[in-house]
Amino acid sequence: MIRPRPVFGLCVITVAGIAALGDETIGAVSSPPPAVSITRNTSLNQNVWPGDFNGDGKTDLIGSDAVIAGNPDVLLVMLGTGTGSFGAPIKSSFAGHVLGVADFNGDGKLDVIASDDLRAKVYIVPGNGNGTLGTAQLVADFGQDVTFAVSSDLDGDGKRDLVVGIDGQTTVEVFPGNGNFTFGTPVALTTNPLPSDAIIADFNGDGRKDLAVTNRFFPHSVAIFLNQGSFTFTAADIGLDRSATDVTAADVNGDGKLDLLVSTAAPEDLGFFTEGYVNVLLGKGDGTFQAPVIYTVPPGPWQIVVGDFTRDGILDVATANRSTIVLDDCTDQFKTWDTVSILPGRGDGTFDAPSSFSLGDQSRILDDRYKESVLSLNTSDLNGDHQTDLIASWGAIVLNVAAATNRAPTVDAGQGQSFNGGNSEVILRAIASDPDNDMLTYSWTASDGRSISPVPQTCVSLTQPGTYTFTVTVDDGHGGTASSSVTFTVKAQVFPTVTVTAPKAGEVVPAGKPYTITFTASSDTPIARIDVFVSVINNNVGTSQTVCSNLPGTATSCTWNSPGPVTDNANVDVQAVDADGDEGFGLSGRFSIQGAGGGGSLPSPWQNGDVGAVGAAGSATFSSGVFTVKGSGADIWGTADEFQYVRSFVNGNATGDFDLTAHVDSVQNVNVWTKAGLMVRGGLDAGSVHASIFVTPGKGVAFQRRTTSGGTSVNTSVLSVTAPVWLRLSVTRVRVDAFYKKNAADPWIRVGAQNYATSYPFGYAGLAVTSHSDGVLATAAFSSVNITPPPPAFTFTPIGTSTTSGFEDFIGHTVTLGARGADIWGASDQFMFANTPRTGDGVLTTEVRSVDNTNAWAKAGVMFRTSTATGSAHVSVFITPGKGVAMQYRGSTGASSFQAAQTIGVTAPAFLRLTRRGNTFTGEWSPDLVNWQTLSIVTIPMPADLLAGLAVTSHNTAATATAVFADPVLR
Repeated sequence: MIRPRPVFGLCVITVAGIAALGDETIGAVSSPPPAVSITRNTSLNQNVWPGDFNGDGKTDLIGSDAVIAGNPDVLLVMLGTGTGSFGAPIKSSFAGHVLGVADFNGDGKLDVIASDDLRAKVYIVPGNGNGTLGTAQLVADFGQDVTFAVSSDLDGDGKRDLVVGIDGQTTVEVFPGNGNFTFGTPVALTTNPLPSDAIIADFNGDGRKDLAVTNRFFPHSVAIFLNQGSFTFTAADIGLDRSATDVTAADVNGDGKLDLLVSTAAPEDLGFFTEGYVNVLLGKGDGTFQAPVIYTVPPGPWQIVVGDFTRDGILDVATANRSTIVLDDCTDQFKTWDTVSILPGRGDGTFDAPSSFSLGDQSRILDDRYKESVLSLNTSDLNGDHQTDLIASWGAIVLNVAAATNRAPTVDAGQGQSFNGGNSEVILRAIASDPDNDMLTYSWTASDGRSISPVPQTCVSLTQPGTYTFTVTVDDGHGGTASSSVTFTVKAQVFPTVTVTAPKAGEVVPAGKPYTITFTASSDTPIARIDVFVSVINNNVGTSQTVCSNLPGTATSCTWNSPGPVTDNANVDVQAVDADGDEGFGLSGRFSIQGAGGGGSLPSPWQNGDVGAVGAAGSATFSSGVFTVKGSGADIWGTADEFQYVRSFVNGNATGDFDLTAHVDSVQNVNVWTKAGLMVRGGLDAGSVHASIFVTPGKGVAFQRRTTSGGTSVNTSVLSVTAPVWLRLSVTRVRVDAFYKKNAADPWIRVGAQNYATSYPFGYAGLAVTSHSDGVLATAAFSSVNITPPPPAFTFTPIGTSTTSGFEDFIGHTVTLGARGADIWGASDQFMFANTPRTGDGVLTTEVRSVDNTNAWAKAGVMFRTSTATGSAHVSVFITPGKGVAMQYRGSTGASSFQAAQTIGVTAPAFLRLTRRGNTFTGEWSPDLVNWQTLSIVTIPMPADLLAGLAVTSHNTAATATAVFADPVLR
C-alpha cells in the first residue's frame, strides 16, 4: 500500500481570467507521491553545487568549509563515489561561496563561479580536472552582496558569458566572456528592486538565449529579457502578487514551449516568511506567458527546480523553503526546520499537492543548522540509479527513492516535573522523528484549556498550584500521527518564617563585646541552612558583614564576637533555606552599636555617645523636656573632632529637607571656646563631614562645618551672643543654612550657609557638646528640640499568588525589594509591597535608584492602597525600565486598571511623589527633588485608612526584578 497523497497545502488559483484546469484536461496524469531518503553532510556549508570535477562521470559536490574560530570558509570539493556517498573534502585556498559551475575556458574541466567571503566580489575559480581548484580570477567588485550569477553563451560566439545580480540594485550586469576567465565591459539591464535569481533559456524559439530575472522587492515581478543579439535585449515585466525569490524554466505541459515556474513568498519585511507559493506561467512560445496559476507550499520557498522526482517520466517541481517557524519566547526562536517540497506534475502543466520533507533532523530540536538558512537547491543523479536527486545547501542530500508505504512518526514530550510554587515557567519540548523524513506539524492540547503555539518547543507559565498535563500530536501529512503527554505538578510554595528575637529594634548593642543574636526559623519542610548577616550604614555608605554562615537548620542563636563599627543604623538579617530550596528572611529592625559615653534614658529615637578620642566619657539625660548633655574633648575643629553627641539618624535623602531647632538653655564656661549646639553629621567617625551651629561662653555663635571627610574646618561667627539662645539648622539637599535668635518671638538671624558636593550628605542630626579642655566635662542644657521624624518602618507583604519569590532588605533608609509577578494591572496584581498604615492625608516620596530590566513594563514606585488583596483599589506612580514613568490606578476592588498619565523616556534613578488630599491624588516625578513634574490628578473614593508604601513587580513570571528605593518619606 503506497502512502496516501497529502491533501493539505493545495490552493490552485486562476489569475486574470484564466480558466481553472480541471479533470477534463487532456493528458493529465496523477503521479505517485514522492518519497525521499535524506542524508546530511555537515562538511558542506553554504551553497552546494553538483558537477563532475574529476572527469570520472560521477557527480561530485562543491560547497564551503565550516567557519572555525573566525577564519573565513574556503571552497571544498567532495568527489562522488556514484553511490550517493562522497570522499573526504578537498579544500582549496579560496575563501568564499559557490554561485554556480561551468566550463569558462573550453578545456573540458568544470570551473566555479564564486563570491568572496563577504559576497561582494565575483570570481571564476578554475577547475584542474582532478577535484582541485586553481587560482581565482576576479571578475568584478560590486561593493554589495551578490545575489546570483548564471552563465551561458548569450551572443553565440561559443564563449560563456556571465549574468550577475546585486542586492539593493535595480539592474543586472551582463559580462561578455572572452573564453579565458576574463570578460568584457558589462551591459546593464534594468529590473525592479533587488534581483533575487535568474534563469537563461530560449523563451521565443529564435535560437538565442533569453533571460528571466525575479525581483524580491515591490513591485514584485519576473522580468523577461528577450535576446536581440550583440548583448541587446527587449524587456517586459510580469507582475506578481508577492515577493519573487527564484525562477526556472521547463516545458511542463508538453506543448514544446518553455514555461516559467516562479517561487514567491510573503511577507518581505519580517525577516522570516509565513506564506509560500509556486507560480506556473505557461509559455506561449513567443516570449510571453499566460497568467500565473498559483499553488501553496510551505512558507518561504527560496529556490525552485524542475525534474522527475516521482519516477514516472513526468516533470515535477521542487522548492527549497525557508519554512522555519520563528517565535520569540524563552527557548530558541527558530522552532522548526527548512524543508524541500515536491509538487508531482500531471503532464499538462498542472500539479498535485506538495509533499514536504524536513531538511533538518527533527529529533535534534536544538540544532539550528537547517533552520531559516536554506540558500541553494540543485539536481543531479547522485547514486547512479538514473533518477533525479536534489542537493540543498548545507549538505542536505535528498535522494529520489521509490514510493513506499507510509510510516508513522514518533514523538516524546519528555519527563514531567514536580516543584514548589506557582508562577513558574516551564519548557515544553517535543522530540519527534519521521522515518520518511516528512515535514511534521505540531499541535498541543492542555488540561487547563490554554492555547499553545504549534511548535516543537515553547514556554508555558504555571501560575497556580495544581497538576498540568500537556499533550503534543505530530502529523506527517500522509495520515501518520503520534502523540505524547507530559505532566507538571506544582505544589503551593511555602517560604520559611524567620523571626529575629535579639537584638530588637531600638536596642543598644555594646561595641566590641560578644553579643548573642537569637532567632527562630520554621517552614513546611525542615530548615536546611541558616546564615546571619549584619548591615551597617555610616556616612551614607552601607556595608554588610557575615556573622555566622551555614548554620544547621536547628540553630537558634549566633555569637557576634565583636560588634561594630559604632553606628545608630545597624540591622540583623537572618536568612533560612528549607529542604525545598525556598528562602525566608527575618530582619531585626534598626538598632545601635554604641561605644563608651552612651547609654542613659533618652527617648526614642535619640541615641548618644562620644565621638573621637575624648579624655573623659560624656553622658546625656532627658527629663521634663530638657536634654542635659555633658561632653569632654579637645574641640570640634581641624580635621578631627572630640565631643559628646546626642543624635537621631536622619539620612538626609530619607528625611528630605528638614529643620533642626533647639533652645540652648545654658552652657558651662569651661573655656571661652566650649561649644554647645546643633549638628548634622555624615557619620560617627572623628573626621566626618558635618555642619554645626554652636553657642560659646566667650566667642559668640559659631557656624562651623567640614565639607569633606578628614578635611579642614571652616568657621563663621557672630560675636557677643551667649546662652540662652535659639539655634536652627535648615537642611536642603546640598545646602545647610544656620540661624539664631535670642527670643522665641524674634525673627531668625542667618549666620551663614554652606553648599556640599553630594546630595544630603548627613546621616545624623542632634546636639553636640565639647568642653575644649580634654578630660574635663562641660555641661549644657537643651530644650524644645525638634527634628523632622525619620521615615516609617515598613511591613513587607507579597501580594498575589504569582509573587512566588521575593526578598526584602531594609538598611537604614534604603529599601531593596525583589519580586516576581505578572503585573500591577488588570483586575488583580502580583507584586511585593513594603507598606505602612496611613490615616487621612499624606505625601509619600522616594527615590527609585534602580529597577531590573526584566521587562520594559517592570514597575517600581509609590502606592496608596486600600488593602493587601490582589484586586484592591489603589493609586500609584511607577517608574519602568522601558516605558517611562506612569500614574496608574484601580478605582474599586476587582475593577479594571487605568493609566492616568505616562511620560516616556524617564528611567531610574528618579524621584516619585504621590500626594493624597481627601479623595484627590496627585502624581509627580522629579529628576532632582527640586523640579517636580505633575503627571496627573485623579479623584477616587477611598477610605480614610489606607496602606502607603513601595511596590515592585517584574512583569515577567520567569524572572525576579529587584528595585532599590532610597529615602522613602511619608509626611
